[in-house]
Amino acid sequence: MNVQEIVLQADHLRLEYGRQLVAEDLSLTIRRAQITAIIGPNGSGKSTLLKAMARLLPPAAGRLTLLGKDLWQLSEKQAAQKIAFMPQSAILPPDLTVAEVVRMGRLPHRSFWSSFQAADEEICQQVMELTGLTSYAQRPLGSLSGGERQRARLALALAQQPEILLLDEPTTYLDIRHQLELMNIVQELHRSLGLTVLMVLHDLNQAVRYSQRLVALKKGRIIADGPVVDVFDSELVRELYGVENEIKAVEVHGHVEHVFFPAAVCGEV
Repeated sequence: MNVQEIVLQADHLRLEYGRQLVAEDLSLTIRRAQITAIIGPNGSGKSTLLKAMARLLPPAAGRLTLLGKDLWQLSEKQAAQKIAFMPQSAILPPDLTVAEVVRMGRLPHRSFWSSFQAADEEICQQVMELTGLTSYAQRPLGSLSGGERQRARLALALAQQPEILLLDEPTTYLDIRHQLELMNIVQELHRSLGLTVLMVLHDLNQAVRYSQRLVALKKGRIIADGPVVDVFDSELVRELYGVENEIKAVEVHGHVEHVFFPAAVCGEV
């Protein structure tokens, strides 16, 4: 595996939502087998950038490439074989079972007329096992807790067998136990499968704990980008959010983590 390989690249993007400018001259390179977290205040363009990189929002200007090919020259099906996108919330029929939801992830790999094959079933069983859903396979989605439903959405994305997983605020609406449970699964998938992950997170401590690289967005522009240990500091948090804060090194289970502690709002950002 070439971990230096560029798998997804944005070059000088101009992104608009409706007629409103969200980001301009935005460039970002994602390399294989890396976990990257995008942070920044509301309205900074985080989710819009993720949707563009998921081929859901065409850029007004600039270019997106997937493994060296123009993303928008690929079909939706071709892109979905390489990129899986998990939105903040997805409306799925509550009467579908977990197994039926997960099977939907195999659609990019099947022709219109092809039937569900034994190989597809094996992949679905594997991802349900990876996400701790094997015993829930025949449960209707509507009977699950919020954390279980989110794991089902993650399993659906993984059933696509993507090389790149895009997560838009995956822990939103979850309690702390289910947040940690989901993020631990994502981290383990990265370790065991070499999955490339790009995720938008609001929780700074989760972003620092679970990612290797931080990209900080403010008003549609990248103001910091690099390894977590190099870019995450009090000055960056203050610039992004206008919050006085302290970053402390805390030993957790034998290793040191840098933890964000807010103090007070310090003015407009």
